[in-house]
Amino acid sequence: MPAQLDDPYTPTHFRRSAAPPYPTPHSTLPPDITPYETTLKPSPGTSEPRPATVLPFTSATQIPRALLELIHATYNAEILDGNTYPMLDPLPALDFQNYWFGVFGAVMLLGTASENTKLIRKSLEKSGSFTPEEWEGLFIGTFYVKPNYPGRSSHVCNAGFLVAPPFRGSGGGRRMGFKGKYVDAIVFGKKLGDCNQRTLQDARTDQATVQGVS
Repeated sequence: MPAQLDDPYTPTHFRRSAAPPYPTPHSTLPPDITPYETTLKPSPGTSEPRPATVLPFTSATQIPRALLELIHATYNAEILDGNTYPMLDPLPALDFQNYWFGVFGAVMLLGTASENTKLIRKSLEKSGSFTPEEWEGLFIGTFYVKPNYPGRSSHVCNAGFLVAPPFRGSGGGRRMGFKGKYVDAIVFGKKLGDCNQRTLQDARTDQATVQGVS
């Protein structure tokens, strides 16, 4: 059975194995999955860590359009570089949205949780109030968590990461991937019911991917 990541054009798979309740499109997040604050390395020439926030989403419709356009463009540029993800060609906008945010995705932005939550809400209420260029100074990176297989193996998850070029080397990839000694994306996955113990154990010992985009 091929992994879902082998073809981003396949229909979105939701967990249908292990313990219920099972998620559905646009499911409400569990109460313990909320935006959380972390810090990045100081900017060059400064000594103060920079505040950053990881915001969770279950649908691309929950993300401001201009920010989504920037994330999409960053992903396609990474595909064209050919150094990380296996796809040969850039993804159209809707295919990317389903692939990255179809089950669960998180976005890291510069600033505090309070600032970013208000900014997201304001941007959704006033479509067009921000351009992709304006989000460039705030968008640090993103990751998804979703089943790697359909059916009876859909509780085995996978996570993918992407760090925006201006923030590479800032520690953003590591902050998205690790919080304390755990892989943060996998912790989210376990709360969603999409990860089994073997997945967690593998991820805790596999630091190379996160180090490569930190």
